[in-house]
Amino acid sequence: MQKNRDQKHWETVAHSYNAFWRSKAKQELSKKELNFINSFLNKTKGRYILDIGVGSGRIIDNYLKESSAKEIYGVDWAKSMVEFCRNRFKNDRRVRSIKVCNISSEKLPFNQKFDFISAIRVLKYNSNWQAIIGNYINKLTDNGVFVFTMPNKNSFLRFTKPETSIYSTTRTELERTVRKQKGEIIKITSFMKLPDVFYDISDNSFYVSTLLQFEKILRNIFGETFLSRIFFISIKPRL
Repeated sequence: MQKNRDQKHWETVAHSYNAFWRSKAKQELSKKELNFINSFLNKTKGRYILDIGVGSGRIIDNYLKESSAKEIYGVDWAKSMVEFCRNRFKNDRRVRSIKVCNISSEKLPFNQKFDFISAIRVLKYNSNWQAIIGNYINKLTDNGVFVFTMPNKNSFLRFTKPETSIYSTTRTELERTVRKQKGEIIKITSFMKLPDVFYDISDNSFYVSTLLQFEKILRNIFGETFLSRIFFISIKPRL
């Protein structure tokens, strides 16, 4: 089955996943993503945080550095990713638990509600991503925030062939989905319109500056989200 092949892929890349962010351009992109996350984290109490799809721990590491979280939890469907992060954060008491969980079909292994939940570059691997959004809105405290990403169906992404199967959406569908799942959108934005390959090969200051300037031009011409690669969305429960 395709899902089993996708999971096998992530099981094998745990120790090399940090390489995805190795180039200078990818590091600049990572900063933009983390700044987006932190801007909404800072609007919450930020005591109890959940990261869905921990990968190699990029987001959890950010929470340890940039928040005063009391307890941080994480899940990933790849056992190798979970073991990697458990070892990476074993000396930080604020990282309370990281567990294996397939969010597409399994119940979250933590009972409490969270002030902040992130699912960055994760939901796209799940055919029932719309229902998952609803599941995690229900795991938020009244003033909690859920930040996640989804690929834009109307982007250059449709002309590429990803390593694993992914699902995409449109801004209109996102807005409709969040309303249906009893959430309220705070913000939808994006940081890139060009394919990943341009970020992979831009590894010196001149190329990075040129790339970011070109992205800025495209953003000024087409707006924040039109033709963007990935939507960044922050939502809250509709009270």
